[in-house]
Amino acid sequence: MEEKLMGKTAGEIFDYYNVGSKDLQMLDEPPGVLSAVSFNVRKDDRVEEVYLWLNDQPPLVSNERLWNYESIRKVKVIKITHDPYN
Repeated sequence: MEEKLMGKTAGEIFDYYNVGSKDLQMLDEPPGVLSAVSFNVRKDDRVEEVYLWLNDQPPLVSNERLWNYESIRKVKVIKITHDPYN
């Protein structure tokens, strides 16, 4: 499934998974530079945490570590990973 979503914008993937801004966890490395977002997705009888690794050109920077949801939606996703857990 991830193959067909690669290269899409984060917003297109959020829409695909029905994810809103309140569902997102931000990952910034280095601090203040957003590198990925994650959210939970239910798959059958389990939950997976999906990570969207974002194109960093131009980087999304926030000294306060607060990023605008609409700005994140416009960024291309370069990699998708996930962690399954119960």
